[in-house]
Amino acid sequence: MGKKENGIRELKSALKLLKRENLQLKRKLEKAEMDKLTGMLTRQAGEARLYAELDRFSRERRFPISMVFVDGDNVKAINDRYGHKRGDLTIRAISDAIMKAKRLYDIAFRYGGDEFVVVLPDTGKNGAKDFSGRLERILTEFGHISRSDQTALSASIGAATLGVNQIGGIRSMAKMLLDIADKDMYKKKRAKKETRMAPT
Repeated sequence: MGKKENGIRELKSALKLLKRENLQLKRKLEKAEMDKLTGMLTRQAGEARLYAELDRFSRERRFPISMVFVDGDNVKAINDRYGHKRGDLTIRAISDAIMKAKRLYDIAFRYGGDEFVVVLPDTGKNGAKDFSGRLERILTEFGHISRSDQTALSASIGAATLGVNQIGGIRSMAKMLLDIADKDMYKKKRAKKETRMAPT
């Protein structure tokens, strides 16, 4: 075998090794972006995708963008009464419901504790409302965490939408969406508590 053939074989071998190393690196990066408990994106990875989506939104100026903020109900009480293992099961169940409710291109990530964010690209207020309703139905279908615990699985859901006439800086738009969705979520949570406390 001549020098040329040897050179080609060595080049192919080096390319094969490089491809394998790149694949391993990609898997490590993907693993680092995943929340260990839920398998969702971490907050850092999710916010990076949010910024990228807002950059596209500001450049194209074609469709609105929405965000949903999800906060698990009674998770602290579940932790206190049944322990953190049961609380973790609750958080995981809520994240599973979110992943089932979202579309393929929606961006869902764990914001922290029992809080989650879902970014809905090219979606207006009605689309955000549809997602919230879909998620609530799935949570109801999931029922209880276990047979021994009859605490119903539920979450408070707030939404926010930016129209194409509300373009601003990437981080300021992200903050605006988060603030509005968070306030709307707390409004829903308060309404739930008031309904439970109301005399029958």
